[in-house]
Amino acid sequence: MTYAPGPSAAVKAPWHLSVLLLLIFAAAWPFDPSYSGHHQDLTLDEMSQAVEKGGVQRPIALCSLGLFAVLALLSKERSRLRVNGPLGFSLLFFLFLALASPAWAEDPSLTVRRVGVLVLLSLGALAVAARLSQIRTVALAVCVCSFTLIISLAVELASGTFRPFDGTWRFAGVVHPISQGWNCGLLAIASLALAGACPRSRKRFILLALVALLFLGLTRSRMALASTILASTVYGTVLSAKVRKLTFVSAYLLLCASLLWISLGEDLGRTAQSIAALGRGEEGASSVSTLSGRVPLWNEELGYVRARPVLGYGYNAFLSPHNLRGVSQNSGWVPASPHSAYIGTLLDLGYLGAATFVLVLLLGLRRSLSLARNGPGAAFAAAVMIWLCCNLFLESGIIMEPTLPTFISMVIFASLSFKENGACPSVRFISSRRFLTRMPGTIGPRAGGA
Repeated sequence: MTYAPGPSAAVKAPWHLSVLLLLIFAAAWPFDPSYSGHHQDLTLDEMSQAVEKGGVQRPIALCSLGLFAVLALLSKERSRLRVNGPLGFSLLFFLFLALASPAWAEDPSLTVRRVGVLVLLSLGALAVAARLSQIRTVALAVCVCSFTLIISLAVELASGTFRPFDGTWRFAGVVHPISQGWNCGLLAIASLALAGACPRSRKRFILLALVALLFLGLTRSRMALASTILASTVYGTVLSAKVRKLTFVSAYLLLCASLLWISLGEDLGRTAQSIAALGRGEEGASSVSTLSGRVPLWNEELGYVRARPVLGYGYNAFLSPHNLRGVSQNSGWVPASPHSAYIGTLLDLGYLGAATFVLVLLLGLRRSLSLARNGPGAAFAAAVMIWLCCNLFLESGIIMEPTLPTFISMVIFASLSFKENGACPSVRFISSRRFLTRMPGTIGPRAGGA
């Protein structure tokens, strides 16, 4: 089965909501122009102080998101909500564990703050999922990720730090290079989805996807790039028979090239290591074997699991100032997060929470893939689920920190888990020329447009 959109399909863009979310997360993330240079990592004392006190602007921004969520959920202009089978109940149980975790947490005050962030993000994601169809969620992702990329590029150019040919430079702008990698990856996937939903604007969105991939490469974020390519390939194979054939041919050619490389006596491992460095130089190549220091960090963190194996240290609260000092001294660097959502959840909520977390991901992946052929919006949800599961291996911030990619991922989870029409994805195309002419916020050409 191959999806075939109507010739005049278009999607109304949620511009106002995009600007609102951009402002909220620019304060909650927050956007920091100092990332555009060689941003220095925080020292142990600075990181401990940041964990203990937090920022002033983040609570204000997230409370604004919570207020919006309450008003949106009370509005009549939204879809009806319900719990959709095992996925919905598993997600609710995971949220229950997180909400209850201050009761047994090692640092209750830190855990309460982190749980508060989770609650506000979850309410906001549920409100957006209830108000937007799947394809308009794609449009939302394109809008907010494009805005972030444009702002980041403007900051880099204005500060004179845009140096793509410098091996030590990574494109960042106003966020960390890894976060920028998530942003560009999500933009690429969403642009491809809109290219399928809006045939008349297909070339524009394909061009936008290529631009996003270019800047994703400039971030030199390895997992973000690999997961985006994988997710984009899955998106294409789900909806297009031609892409399926091209994928199989490409995989066969890649296998043949690898065998030829080995037969010529070349060191395939060294070549793969050089490619994986993504132009970061000798230091980047040498860090591939330890995943940029993550392997010794994970070994150190897993030693803490034995002390609290069942329920953990409290939701997103393992790296308290006390534990941060011990982990930093033994691993040799100061981590801002556990650098793996799977290990992080094991530390935060124990084996019970980690098992529930993996179950939620598997059920979400299964549900999204089962619905993926119903249209670009549904296929986008499946692609993002794959993209998310891959990135969670090396990072935890993408699901635990208040970032825009985190929020878009949570919106998709909310749509799959709690929208009443989740069994039949809500893909709404605006195909009437007369209606397109009257809608100034429509993505795609107007009637008579080129």
